[in-house]
Amino acid sequence: MSTSLQTHSIPTYAVIETPAAGEFLATVLGWPNVQTRGGSRQEVLAKLQALVTERLTQVELIPLALQIPDSPQGHPWLEFPGVYQHDEQFDAVMAEVAAYRASQDPGAGLV
Repeated sequence: MSTSLQTHSIPTYAVIETPAAGEFLATVLGWPNVQTRGGSRQEVLAKLQALVTERLTQVELIPLALQIPDSPQGHPWLEFPGVYQHDEQFDAVMAEVAAYRASQDPGAGLV
């Protein structure tokens, strides 16, 4: 039984570092175990491409959508909106805050 492999282009990033003069280290971003060293940028990229190609022939790449449940307590800030809606001093405090900010940075807030 013969199987032919399909090829697909998967956008990804390579991180290239130069830990020492004349030395290059390349890693696939998000794949810390796929890493290679060499004497030039082109060399490490070619080696990295070969490593990724070899690795992908041994695995199956599947998109996975994770369902993340809401927190049982809800959003932690939802209890605060409106907490000062009946506070008679709220407007005065906000005016003081605005005046202080304007004194610290007179150009702030101008559009």
